[in-house]
Amino acid sequence: MAAGAAAALLVTGCSASGGASADGTLRAAFSGGTAETLNYFRGPTALDYVRARLVHAPLCELDPASPDGVSYGVVESIEVADDLSEYTLRVRDGVRFTDGSELTSKDVLYSLRAPVELDGLPFTLLAARGFDLDAASAPDASTVVLPTLSPIADGRELVCQSMLAIKDGTKEFTPDTPSSGPFTIAAFEPGRTTLLERNPGYYGTAPSLESIELLSIPDGTARANALRQGQIDFAGGIAPAQARTSARPTGSR
Repeated sequence: MAAGAAAALLVTGCSASGGASADGTLRAAFSGGTAETLNYFRGPTALDYVRARLVHAPLCELDPASPDGVSYGVVESIEVADDLSEYTLRVRDGVRFTDGSELTSKDVLYSLRAPVELDGLPFTLLAARGFDLDAASAPDASTVVLPTLSPIADGRELVCQSMLAIKDGTKEFTPDTPSSGPFTIAAFEPGRTTLLERNPGYYGTAPSLESIELLSIPDGTARANALRQGQIDFAGGIAPAQARTSARPTGSR
């Protein structure tokens, strides 16, 4: 659900501003709390992954509308061995982190290994269940080779779910941690608000929004009321009945 909400915000942010305010800021509310963290591997709330997906570029994402079922991100293609024993990831050229460094295969390989190394939650460990990450390698700056633990019919379903690009060696996550997504973190207050600003160096389609303000509102009824009263432009995780009664003619979601 958090992944779907993040995708919806990305579509909104990279197209017409819709219900955004005159200053180009879209205000969105999700279930959060004081336990929120910028480490999405350990984040216990929906808001943690929504925030991370707006800040960190995906390796790739499942997309039924694409020819091979994948929408590529910093990984631009995935080649599968005939015997299904190995997957080869090709890294997109020209992607840079916010500290100016170029994203390479070492970063992609670390991104795949980091959930295990940093004791990630189960949804971040999908790739580790099918691939031998200890035996994986980055033979050059643009290539990652992933041996499988046993033949996998389509390992892309593991690589392209909830996997975000993290700089090699990252152990702690702060507003200044290098990232490569469409937005950067300007301010973060757990349990209250996060202010995201457009990343001018983003490799993909530039967001039309100047910023996104993520508000932490744990109660679904309170989120629905905030939407109904025009205090926010987007509410995540509300019941269908609440969604129907909260719709506003401005086109807010």
